[in-house]
Amino acid sequence: IRYDFHYARFIKSFAQEYDLNENELKQYYHRQSLNWTIPKGYVLLKFNGLTIDIAKSDGRIIKNRLPKGLRKNFNG
Repeated sequence: IRYDFHYARFIKSFAQEYDLNENELKQYYHRQSLNWTIPKGYVLLKFNGLTIDIAKSDGRIIKNRLPKGLRKNFNG
């Protein structure tokens, strides 16, 4: 999802938030989707209290919608 600044005012109103651990963060930034069973809709992804992305869940998977230029290659 392309992050637009008008999303910033809605960040506190998200019903679903998920705190990523370090491995999940690397997985997400390494072009992979996250397999979680959470309700359908938008979810706020956080790491150590910082907002990482606004993602959309289909009920089983949170698809990685970061632009390819923002995705990272980790050696590990």
